[in-house]
Amino acid sequence: MATTATSPSAATPVSKASYWLLGSLLLVMLATLVAYDQVNRPLTGIDDANIFFTYGQHFSQGDGFIYYQGGERVEGFTSLLWTIVCSFCLLLTSQPEPLLLAINIILLSGTIQLVIRFLQTSGPTYESLGSENTHPGTLRFLLPVALWAWCLLNPKLVIWATITLMDLGLWCFALTAGTLAFAKAATCRQPLSRSSSYSLCGYLALALVTRPEAMLLGLVWLLALLLGRHLRQPLDSSSDSGSQIGLALRDCRIPAFAYLLILAGLTGFRLLYFGYPLPNTFYAKVSPNLFYNLKLGLGYLRGFFLDQFWAVVCCGVAGLRTCRLLAVSCGWIRSPRLRPQSSGALAGDLISLTVIAVIAASVLTGGDHFALYRFFQPIWPLLFVAGLSPLLQWSTERLSTQPRWFLTLLLCLLMGTFYSLQKPWWNHIESDIQHEFDLARGGRELGHQLNELLPADKNISLGLITTGGIGYTYRGPLLDLMGLNNVLMGHSPGERRGNKNHAAFNASVFFQLSPDVVDPRFVANPLPQSRQDLIPNRGTFWDGALQHVHYSKPFHDLYRATLITCPQSQGQPRTISAW
Repeated sequence: MATTATSPSAATPVSKASYWLLGSLLLVMLATLVAYDQVNRPLTGIDDANIFFTYGQHFSQGDGFIYYQGGERVEGFTSLLWTIVCSFCLLLTSQPEPLLLAINIILLSGTIQLVIRFLQTSGPTYESLGSENTHPGTLRFLLPVALWAWCLLNPKLVIWATITLMDLGLWCFALTAGTLAFAKAATCRQPLSRSSSYSLCGYLALALVTRPEAMLLGLVWLLALLLGRHLRQPLDSSSDSGSQIGLALRDCRIPAFAYLLILAGLTGFRLLYFGYPLPNTFYAKVSPNLFYNLKLGLGYLRGFFLDQFWAVVCCGVAGLRTCRLLAVSCGWIRSPRLRPQSSGALAGDLISLTVIAVIAASVLTGGDHFALYRFFQPIWPLLFVAGLSPLLQWSTERLSTQPRWFLTLLLCLLMGTFYSLQKPWWNHIESDIQHEFDLARGGRELGHQLNELLPADKNISLGLITTGGIGYTYRGPLLDLMGLNNVLMGHSPGERRGNKNHAAFNASVFFQLSPDVVDPRFVANPLPQSRQDLIPNRGTFWDGALQHVHYSKPFHDLYRATLITCPQSQGQPRTISAW
């Protein structure tokens, strides 16, 4: 007997939805605990997370967005909203890390629950529940469990979204929530109500204040809304093409106006407060050479595919769905058999469009320097919807005559591939990301030590490459030699070639700034015996980041290599090297 699809409220009552949410929360907590243990349990976040803490510390004290007391206004952070969240946590406690970790766990759990809810109430799976070839209960159980495995057996997503204490958990939530909301609004059969339009405006606002990439993402969402409202018409009516386009444009007018208004407000704020229309990190990081960025970005994507087998499969499916969507929209595909067969299938195509757009944006800006492919992790839950869930649904429909234990066995085997067909595995993740946490922890210790050694009334300035941990604890001026938190260096001329995101150093600006102490760091035994021992070796990261300035005569005329022995109440004294 055929099973008929029920209403969303009947299919997933509140009690069942709460069970899935509780399951997501518990599993995310368990995965976070494993990740926390894998990186030697440093509850400091990575070095860049401490940049957020530093700005949040000054903002919570009423000093505004500055990086050190008395410093210039500079947007050296990549998320305005996460900076405000950090400042709020710092108002509540002087140790905000546990609170921020809890927020990240909740955000990742909420992201997974949003996808589960979409799959069970709005996606193609929900529409297939009436099929005679499908066990409704099997699909309702199969997809959420597969999603849990997809997200939580991926250490890259868990680490970046939780224990790094970065903004990625918030961005993943905003990206997922907005994409699903626009896909549902674009494919619903009823005219778009005013309340629905206003809710879409809220998702646009959330994304735009979370990450600057939302300036492009908002346009993609609006395009998805326009295409969806246009293409859904043939599924439901026989209205002419001109009328369909007119109705689609009318449905988009409120979100489009809100996007322009919010973007204009943010840009105006940046111009008035900081003096520039984009975050300072954009000027310091992104090369103006498009082909150079494309070369780096394609290498970044290639590495992602080599390390994540299922990403290749799912991105391929998402790419094909995006091509079909665009071809149908342009009128190149007219065969009803090749068009999306339902509103749920069309929603999946629109989600695929967003996934491919986010990937393309990362490639065009040159990728990222961090390990574990940070830029691609926020799309991971959406990639499940766009690429893997259609394959699972197709397989389940064709195996519906098999006993459920057989389907469960296949699910377990599939989950095993999520874990085994990726690099690195959970138990090998430490070597890829541990040094980012060590930088933060060592930087904090170095800042505390320099506070004791250097007189506070002298305002001794430090010139640094990694400014996160030390910036959070040191009381004096910090001059970011990579330009992220320094306008003069960040906007200096140059091709930004070399170390990715660390190529803004300009020697003339450096000598203009002339920090009192350059590149302080703890050194281990055996101690350097000569000045030459403190000069970075040719070809190393530090040498490339500072463009060989250590070898120049003006540098040696200004700076002297110095070793400072720090008194210790217990154990061996530590030594700091500096110029």
